[in-house]
Amino acid sequence: MAPRINARDREALRALPRLMQRKIDGALRGSVEDLRDVVGSLNQLKDVTPLLLPVFHAQLEAYPIPDRISPDVVPVIMLAKWSMGGIVQICHNLGSNISIGERIVHDAVASKWEMLFPWMQFFSNNFLPPSQRPAALPHGLSVSTYEALRITIHPLSTLCQFTTIGRQLMRTNSTVQAFFFRAWVIVDGLKSDDVADPLREGDKNLSALIRANMCSLSVICMEDTPASLPVSIISSVAGGTLPMASLALRYIRRMTKEVSNMPEPRLRARENVDFSSMTVCATGLAQAILFMQSLGDREGGCHELLLQIGSIRTFR
Repeated sequence: MAPRINARDREALRALPRLMQRKIDGALRGSVEDLRDVVGSLNQLKDVTPLLLPVFHAQLEAYPIPDRISPDVVPVIMLAKWSMGGIVQICHNLGSNISIGERIVHDAVASKWEMLFPWMQFFSNNFLPPSQRPAALPHGLSVSTYEALRITIHPLSTLCQFTTIGRQLMRTNSTVQAFFFRAWVIVDGLKSDDVADPLREGDKNLSALIRANMCSLSVICMEDTPASLPVSIISSVAGGTLPMASLALRYIRRMTKEVSNMPEPRLRARENVDFSSMTVCATGLAQAILFMQSLGDREGGCHELLLQIGSIRTFR
């Protein structure tokens, strides 16, 4: 089934430059290249980018999620990759603008969660280690670890940041919790080179920012008290209580190292990239410590084990 958008959404797209309209038409006809160009232009379109959400949603709705990776489904996977990437980019560009963020994130993610979440699971299962991906990907299929991680985590992250629905999902939905903490375990095992963004070469803060985001998301599972933390789920995906405790401590050690290695910002203002990155990572470190404490305080947690393990400096 070819992607379709309704007449009202198509009329709204007339506000975009004509070249962009032609690219959108090509994307709706199944052109991966045109859809890639549309996503690549999002930063230039700025405030009108929400107009493109129906285009991305239509791509994801039009095709069934593949059962496995094979040459015949390469176009479907690539269309899904760029569509998910477009949704993520629109949400990312909101920054911390709560005033308009809730409405846009509702339209982009919350209202389409039942459709987006299975695609997030597909990219997590097939493109994050350990995955089901074949040793050699079919011709035309290109999904990096960074791209898969971005598609996997950022929709949930923005949903939690801007909506009550997202925070409620993280606190009460065991499927979503297991999905997130699987990614939490995976990110711990990744090296900086594993999460390199081809479009941001030399960005040494990228892995730190990803870990900081994971730390901030992990504490959302707690409601008013640490007792709400789903320790059994975390322990299950981590491979047991000892690996769970080790991971929690290792996140603290790595975040501490990342923050200490960051250059001193020349300007202490939000618009300064170095200062902004340091602030995000310092917040992530604080959240990692809170998460570790919560693991120890929770019934069935690992307080005694954390004490036995001792100094976090012993973790590599």
